[in-house]
Order: sequence, then C-alpha cells, then structure tokens
Amino acid sequence: MEFEIKKLQAEQFDILQKVADICENNNITYFLAYETLLNAVKYNNYSEDCFETSIMLPRADYDKLRFVIRHKTGNEFFFQDYESDMNFVRCNGRIVKNHTTFITKKEESLDINHGIYINVYPIDGCPVKPNAQKQRIRKMKRYQLMAALDWIKNSTPNIPFMTKVNYFFLTAWKWVMGSRRLKLKINAEVKRCSYKYSLYADVFFSDIAVLPTNINKKENYVSLGKVGSINFNGRDFLIPFNHKDYLSNVYGDYENVTCPQINVEDVVAFDLSNGTEGGKDLNEFESKKKAEEKAIKDAKKAAKEAKKTGKQLNNNTANNETNDDIDEILKEN
Repeated sequence: MEFEIKKLQAEQFDILQKVADICENNNITYFLAYETLLNAVKYNNYSEDCFETSIMLPRADYDKLRFVIRHKTGNEFFFQDYESDMNFVRCNGRIVKNHTTFITKKEESLDINHGIYINVYPIDGCPVKPNAQKQRIRKMKRYQLMAALDWIKNSTPNIPFMTKVNYFFLTAWKWVMGSRRLKLKINAEVKRCSYKYSLYADVFFSDIAVLPTNINKKENYVSLGKVGSINFNGRDFLIPFNHKDYLSNVYGDYENVTCPQINVEDVVAFDLSNGTEGGKDLNEFESKKKAEEKAIKDAKKAAKEAKKTGKQLNNNTANNETNDDIDEILKEN
C-alpha cells in the first residue's frame, strides 16, 4: 500500500481514542504529550506532516495501562516494550495495532514488531535540588544511549572519532550487563524517586533530544486534583493542568517549535491490514520472570529453614551440655 500521512494519522487517532476510553473506564490518568500536545494547543488537530502521536502517564497509571492492554482488551492492540520485544531499544512503551505495518528507514534494522503505534511515556518523580535533577537527566541520557547504542550506530552516518571511543566503552559496559538486564536496571533506577511523593516529576524516557532542561513541578500536571482538557481533532482529551508551563520547560519557545515530520521516501513499508501480531517475546519474558521469582522464593525458604535447623541444633547441644553438668554434680554429691 502506498504511504499517505493522512491515513497514518487517522489510524493513530483511532488508537488514541480507544486508549483514552480504556483509561477513562479504568480510572487511569493520562495526558497528551509532546508533538500531540503541541498540535492540540496550536491547531486543535494534526499538523500537516506530523507522524507521531504520544501520551504520558504517572508511573503507577503507566503500569496499570500496560497490564490492562495486555490482559483485558483482546487482540486489537498490544503493549510494546523490552518485555514484549527483546530487541526493542526504547525505554518507554508503545501501544501498537496488531496486523498493521509501519516501517521507517530509521527503525528498519530493528528485529521488532513494526505496526502502527502511539508512544506511551511514564512520568517519574525527581529530586528537588537542582544539582540532583541535573545528575538524573545526565544518568538517563547515558542509560538511554546505552539501550539504543547498536541502533544509533547503524542509523547515524559519519560519527565523530571521540564519540566512537565513547560508544566503545558504553558497548563494553552494555555487553557485560546484558541488554535486558540494562533495561530492568534503568526502570529500577528511575522508580527510586516516587512520583507520588515528589514535588517535581517529568518524563525521562523520551527521545534524548527532548529530555527536559528544566524539570516540571508536579503541579504542572495535576493541581489540587484537577487536570486540563482540550479538543483535539473533534474529541476532548486530558492535558497537563499548566500545559503552557509544561511545554515551555520542554521546548522553550514552543509557539515556534515544529513537530517531527516524515517524507514518503523515509517509509519502507506501510499497510493497514497486513502485519504480524505483537508480543512475541512476552511469554518467554514472563516465564523467565516467574522462574526467577520462584528461585528467589525457594532460596529464602531454604535459608529460613537452615536458620531454624541451626537454632534447634544449638538448643539441643546446650541441653545436652546442661544435662552432662547435672550428672557430674550428682556424682560428686
């Protein structure tokens, strides 16, 4: 099928509407994000060549949406991340429409499910002190670079020499750690600062180019329990309460920012009805996860029993020694 941006936008908007319905029916808080929020604020619709649609959710709602999509919504969509696709390089997720195809030159080399999708980003907490915030951004940039290293090297021509040297050490570190273990470590690291109890929060798993330079206050998303809403393409969607402050922190002068665009020659394959069904690695991941949890549980149980047995042995020894002492005293008397 010949690629047309309007058809892609229509499919993405269909996914967005159904995901918004799922969120509303399951008490999940979400917000339009990045280029989608920009388009909603500036045009109330998609800009002419915008090919991305994105939402963001507080971490707990992100995890809840992932569970609902995987276990309670049938086979129309699947939640794509490092669990469902072993070679998925991003640290955020995607909601992908099954049996569709959308492959760009940038992602052609990735062995993942290439369906029509919307981006899903978790919002995580952040320390209050400015230096700690800067350290968190630097750490997230390094982690994301490591996660996507092979993809970046294959899709980026003319890499400077010193960058190649840096990539070499990062590749060695990633090889020692393992790709999937790295992503687990990244998720564990970012969850150390809880969204619920933080005064500041932001998306740290977006494209490196739009990682925030100024961390958003949590009240930019929800203020006194209230969120914002806006009409986008004929339907109302949730947006951050102080969306102007949010966009200024992410983009600076957001009124003059253009959304990511795509050319027809950048699209390798596009089809609305012919594609694979996603989640090919999810069963393997969940099986390994359950096996690891069982192994840890068994190890704790064995350690507990060994400790209990050791106490019993010590008590028996002590009792035997006490009885021997009594016998000696009786003999003397």
